[in-house]
Amino acid sequence: MHRNFLATLLIAAASIAAACASDAPTPVNAVADLLEDVQVATSVPSGSSGSFDTIDLEVLSGDSTRITGNNALLRIGGASLNATMQLNGKDVTGDFERNANGDYVGLVRGMGVGNNSFVVVSDDFTFTETLTNFASRGPVFSGPHIEPFVCTTETYGLGAPLDGDCSAATRVFWTYLDTAGELQPLADPTVSPADAATVSANDQLVPAIIRNEVGTINRGIYWIHVLDPDPGEASAATWAGTAWNERLVFRYGSGCGSTYSQGDVTIPNRSNALGGPVDIDLLSVGYALAYSTFTTMATHCNDVLAAETTMMVKEHFIERYGRPELTIGQGDGTGATAQFLIAQNYPGLLDAISASRPLPDVITTIGNALDCTLLNRFYAGEAGAGFTPAQQTAINGHAGPGTCNQWADQFGPLIDATTGCHPGLDGFAYDPEDNRTGLRCTFTDANPAIWGLDDRGVANRPLDNAGIQYGLRALNDGIITPEQFITLNRELGSLRIDGQPTERRASAEPEDIEAAFENGRVNQAGGDLRRVPIVLIDVYTDRAGDPYDRSQVFTVLERVGGGGTAPPGNVAVWTDDRGITTADDLAAYNARTTDLRPGQDTSLVVESIRVLDEWATEVAADQGDDSLTLKLVNNRPVRAANLCVAPDGTQSAGEAANQLNGPCGFQLLADPRQIAGNSANSLAVKCALRPLDFTSYAVL
Repeated sequence: MHRNFLATLLIAAASIAAACASDAPTPVNAVADLLEDVQVATSVPSGSSGSFDTIDLEVLSGDSTRITGNNALLRIGGASLNATMQLNGKDVTGDFERNANGDYVGLVRGMGVGNNSFVVVSDDFTFTETLTNFASRGPVFSGPHIEPFVCTTETYGLGAPLDGDCSAATRVFWTYLDTAGELQPLADPTVSPADAATVSANDQLVPAIIRNEVGTINRGIYWIHVLDPDPGEASAATWAGTAWNERLVFRYGSGCGSTYSQGDVTIPNRSNALGGPVDIDLLSVGYALAYSTFTTMATHCNDVLAAETTMMVKEHFIERYGRPELTIGQGDGTGATAQFLIAQNYPGLLDAISASRPLPDVITTIGNALDCTLLNRFYAGEAGAGFTPAQQTAINGHAGPGTCNQWADQFGPLIDATTGCHPGLDGFAYDPEDNRTGLRCTFTDANPAIWGLDDRGVANRPLDNAGIQYGLRALNDGIITPEQFITLNRELGSLRIDGQPTERRASAEPEDIEAAFENGRVNQAGGDLRRVPIVLIDVYTDRAGDPYDRSQVFTVLERVGGGGTAPPGNVAVWTDDRGITTADDLAAYNARTTDLRPGQDTSLVVESIRVLDEWATEVAADQGDDSLTLKLVNNRPVRAANLCVAPDGTQSAGEAANQLNGPCGFQLLADPRQIAGNSANSLAVKCALRPLDFTSYAVL
């Protein structure tokens, strides 16, 4: 027994607090009713209806209680041939046409903000429905707009903003893919270019002409791209849609920011602020694409705002282009995270998910930014100078020190009140010495409707490292000495709420942790996460120091699978080892994935969309009596098998493809909290403190 270690441990118990239990707090239903002071909705129905006798009314573009932009696409069933329709007393019968099923379908315009009365008069009775409309600038359920706010419409070619909410006139323009594989501008959409490439979309050969729409919705800048092979009939107001496969791919950009802006690709580390530009591979086979700066986490690390923007842009798409049979989400990094939380908390918005290099959520992983910031500072100081690279790696749990460097560099600013804002707001930023009442640019302060404010006007922060025994596994494996273990935990400290160092460990208030679970900010696999097909694309970048490492994929699997040993029936894992081993390799890969233009390597992403399309289509068509869980398994395409790709391109498919002893033999690592004893599903945001257990130390 190391008696000196035991004595020192007893003396230092107050500094280490206590052992961190691996159990997470009892989860709260992620879609429970929220506290009254948090303006966040927990679900978005796919449609709404009311009925009186034979009348049936459906809002095809969304939900009768959350209409946006003053318009709604309606279907009225059961009305007589001589039926009339009124909006707020005005006759709008002329907006409707009768379809082959005998239903009236029409786009009703001119709603006012608030409740609107819609009346159907059919024969000898009257049917009335209340339609609630919100302004296109929002908000609907994300809470009050944050201020100050930087408009960037000019950056994206939309001119100066039209109002204080950064609104801009919608711009529609055409481009085409030439026979050399390059995108070219198309000044006159009524003339088909002689050098336009031909693509096969919706079972027909058509010229690769693309209609592009850019504008503002919910204060964010959105884009819609569709194949438009009939430029002779095209105009800004019409779209033939002959080459559309009735599928919408909604993109989510990576990063994690608190910019207080519309988004800006001119800011360093914001190269993915468009969620990925035009992807010819998807457009050319008939998919429509949509995304927004507000569905890009680099602009605002706020999945609620991303969900609200998805709902509003999707509603606009339906009214302008048509109702998609499927909406498939696609995103990398925290763009994958946004999809998980949208599917969990807002069922019906996404029908399938393609998630590359996923994090399960921000809240249970942001602790990595805190831990790595603290660990890097410790290793650079006098107390930690003697820790070898091998010892640091064992404490951190990653493939090497590069991962902690990336966590600290990319995510560390989110917990520092002095960094993170748009450069146009530099003069407003908080400074602990010179501007203590300034703008705080942490991810919680930028989302006050979610986290709430304390009596100082500072956002509550669900960050905690009290009780964590950093390096416990490294100690028990004999990689660090007992004395090093004590020094590490005694000296590490934490960060104050303004991001400045402190010797004390950070301790979050229990109600803030509870709010994170209760308000749906923690991925607990609720809502649609076990009811829609999911492809997780794990690009094996661990050796290059990527924070989106392989352990995150298995955390997602643990949660969606409910902690069971069998993989979830609705999830496929594709791992691709492209030989990315250095920071330069990783930077080159990131540049390729944020510029999805012709010639870039997007094969797995495109294939995942096609597989998810087939999978979700087959499940929807299955009219059997089996449960949805069984339908997802029974209708799983052969192409949706688990897959791994070796650096030489060799593919191996099947259940064992991603196992540690499988054909590709990938290494599965951990993070500092798992090394300290946290469970693999990483649901613990705050440790459950308990007395020191000396049997947990192998050195005793």
